[in-house]
Order: sequence, then C-alpha cells, then structure tokens
Amino acid sequence: MWQGLFAPAKTPPAIVARLGAETIAVMGERAVEEKLRAASAGEPCLTTPDEFAARIRADFQSHGKVIAASKLRVE
Repeated sequence: MWQGLFAPAKTPPAIVARLGAETIAVMGERAVEEKLRAASAGEPCLTTPDEFAARIRADFQSHGKVIAASKLRVE
C-alpha cells in the first residue's frame, strides 16, 4: 500500500519540484513520522516526483490486467 500527493498533469515542473521538496521536508519531521505510525499509515517512503511516477507506472503494469479482467469500477 502506498499514499501519495498528486498535482494536475500540466502543473509546471518548478511547482512540482517545490511541492516534492516541501513534502519530503515535512514528512521527514519526527513528529509527522510518529503521527503516521500512530495512525497505522506505515513507514514514510520519501521519493522524488519522478520516482513516484515510476512506481505508479510499475504498479499499473503489474496490476492493470487483473483489475481490467475483474471489471472493477470506482463509484
């Protein structure tokens, strides 16, 4: 399971980079990490926007066929 922060597709790269850097800074704070663990949100796995996009693509490739075959729908 993972969680992430998303921005609209045409968000300028400079804004995506700043959001990524600020998010990593906040998520790396000890108090935030403790609150996430207390909420059973797991260990923070801090990545760059490009690394996160690669993770999403890899998950889609590995799980996409199963999801399509099951005909699951989001409601």
